[in-house]
Amino acid sequence: MAALFKATSRIDEDRKRIVFKIAGHIDSNALIDSWIEVYAALAEPWAYDRLFDYRRAEGLVDFDAIIRLADWWHERLDGRTYTSNVAVVVNNSLDEVRVNTVAKLFPYDRREAFVTIHDAERWLEQSVTRKRA
Repeated sequence: MAALFKATSRIDEDRKRIVFKIAGHIDSNALIDSWIEVYAALAEPWAYDRLFDYRRAEGLVDFDAIIRLADWWHERLDGRTYTSNVAVVVNNSLDEVRVNTVAKLFPYDRREAFVTIHDAERWLEQSVTRKRA
């Protein structure tokens, strides 16, 4: 029996970071809806680095749902450019490869896949240090 789907988010204003945790059998549309809700509540969501934690998730996010998010995101950008870092903690090798495909939909993000939360957080902290330098 598949675990129930749950998506949560936490905004860390001090670090300008959004942490998304995904658990259970992925409901792609509900997941994208939850992300859009979080992003829509922020004046400039692209100003935040992001951490997506899929360690407790099952299944894959439908690519059509990701395209829906990309379309929404680019409409919201309204021609702006930005640079942000996106760390994705994956639990399978297919997701690790898909990170590169998704990265093409968000060309201003620097997106990397990780297998541990520790490595993802360390990479984001180093990225913040590089931004400030």
